Amino acid sequence: MFEKKNKMLMGHAVIFDMDGVIADSEVWNTQALIRLAQEKGIEIDGSYCSKFAGLTHHRIWEKLKENYHLPENTDSYVEQYFALRNKMVAENGGIHPMEGVVDLIRCLNVRKVTLAIASGSSPEDIKKYITDFGISDCFQTVVSGCECKKGKPDPEIYLRVAEKIGYDPGKCIVIEDSVNGMKAAKAAGMYCIGYVGKHSFTKNLSYADRIIHHFDELRKEVE
Repeated sequence: MFEKKNKMLMGHAVIFDMDGVIADSEVWNTQALIRLAQEKGIEIDGSYCSKFAGLTHHRIWEKLKENYHLPENTDSYVEQYFALRNKMVAENGGIHPMEGVVDLIRCLNVRKVTLAIASGSSPEDIKKYITDFGISDCFQTVVSGCECKKGKPDPEIYLRVAEKIGYDPGKCIVIEDSVNGMKAAKAAGMYCIGYVGKHSFTKNLSYADRIIHHFDELRKEVE
């Protein structure tokens, strides 16, 4: 089905993850998580945080509460996390798109490729990022993990997107940067492109059908 790379994206829906794929936000998400955890007496590092990639922030703090027997309720930790992360982001010039991804999205949109987002990010973050990047009109649908009962690596979010856009899962291509996201895409029966960016934490790319290191690799195939 995908023998010819220059035909790969045409005729299929392309579903993007958000953090680490469209938005260069993983470094701030991780730093804020580590810092707040330290304030609560927990020592974690980037490698540990990478296990949470693709999960909603609520689910991340549920897991931390379970693992470290934290006393506050989950909503309180999530609220503190967002306040800290947003402060760090504002002090460092905001969130920018991953290099080349906006050009790819616009290129696909011009060629009438159906585009969607499936992300563990909050609906507020997703809306802000795609608005700030000037690509909000390129996506047929956006699904946040907050809308799903189960997070990645469960395939629910990808199957929900496929249903919303009216595509068979086998006609969907997912672009992911996390193990949880890649597992979810494959469990949904979709073709998965693993993206390795300059700030990527993921070392295990074995679940990806194809690996790219820059979005120009895909853009040049459809121009």
